[in-house]
Amino acid sequence: MRKIISFFLVCTLLLCCHTTIYAEETAVDTIKIGLFYGSTAKESVNISSESGFYMGYEADGEFVQEAELAENSVTVTAGEGTTIAIGSYIYDADQFPILYPIEGNVTVDGTEYRGSVQFKRIDGGALTVINVVNIEQYLYSVIGKEMSPSWNIEALKAQAVCARGFAISNYNKFSKYGFNLDTTTTSQVYKGISTETESTRRAVDETKGQVLKHDGKIIQSIYCASMGGATANAENVWGGSYPYLVSVTDPYENPDEATRYSWSITLSADDIKKCLSDAGINVGDITSVEIVSQDDAGYVTELLFTGTEGTHTAKKSSCRTIFGGKLHSQRYTIAGGEETYPSISIISSNGIFTKPSNEIYVQGAGKMSVLSVLSATLSKIFAPQSGETFAAGEYTFNGNGWGHGVGMSQWGAKAMADKGFTYEDILTFYYTGTYLESAY
Repeated sequence: MRKIISFFLVCTLLLCCHTTIYAEETAVDTIKIGLFYGSTAKESVNISSESGFYMGYEADGEFVQEAELAENSVTVTAGEGTTIAIGSYIYDADQFPILYPIEGNVTVDGTEYRGSVQFKRIDGGALTVINVVNIEQYLYSVIGKEMSPSWNIEALKAQAVCARGFAISNYNKFSKYGFNLDTTTTSQVYKGISTETESTRRAVDETKGQVLKHDGKIIQSIYCASMGGATANAENVWGGSYPYLVSVTDPYENPDEATRYSWSITLSADDIKKCLSDAGINVGDITSVEIVSQDDAGYVTELLFTGTEGTHTAKKSSCRTIFGGKLHSQRYTIAGGEETYPSISIISSNGIFTKPSNEIYVQGAGKMSVLSVLSATLSKIFAPQSGETFAAGEYTFNGNGWGHGVGMSQWGAKAMADKGFTYEDILTFYYTGTYLESAY
């Protein structure tokens, strides 16, 4: 006997990277999270439940039940051709089979989740494994990974509203894989039941369905770890116009507790050359790194690299990401960059004096320094000692904040909550011109 259970609610959201981001009004209450896909897709996966399973497939957005399995554990494999095998049951790839625990939760390769598990094969590849879960229950886990469950409940509630809005406004982010979001920082970190706590469930339940809106529409409530005193204007990070994601001065973050409120990182010219090379850019040996422009909040918006073989200009978020994760934020200054040279001692009628070799010149040779002569003709005799180089410029980046800098500061939210502000106070401070309202 077949049972048809209303299971999925499908919505289409407006997403655009270079214009104001809003989500269409929607009745989203279920979300699909990609557990394994692409390079992490599985040839087989073990699914278990203490109560056994309802088994079926998805058709026209609904769950069609075909069988009830008494087994507590079942192995799902990528079968012959494009089929999917659940035990002895064989499904065509376009049927999108589902295992739904009769009661309680479901465990996928040792990790416990709420909801059910769906399987797909994209272009005949390995198994894409998807957790289909109520969006509020999904948030129980997300809050516990994105913010410490021990923090003030008002900060956790602010995080719950942000995470809910982010999930809704990015609902179609992974549509080509057949799900909505994944489990990583590309979306929001999600680890299932293991990261739920009493406080994270309370934060979600006490804000159930609430999102931030601007001009009647759900915003994309982006957030970041810390800002070091000022948030970024999204226009200077990603481009586009975001009236609710503009820079605000943040007097609340506690410099003594906020992670990377301030930081300092020194990179050699060779380090920077490698960063550029890893990004597919070649300007030769680095001779200078110059901040061309910064916005009023101190975020670098244009950065010029000069090398022996050319120049390269980085703009907006690339001023941070081009360094391959070595810099913590886009808000920094640069010191140093001077070339260093071995020193040479000269004996003259006036005694002995020591100067950097690039400042001593050969008489009658124009601007040819002693360094040039020695390196060309007497390099074996006058080679620099260990640790000395002819041009090993170092650049010290002194910065503030951790991450892209846009939207709510999580450490700032904690500090505000500790000072007695409510979650609504926190949210409307960081997202200009917004207000709370139900998404449903």
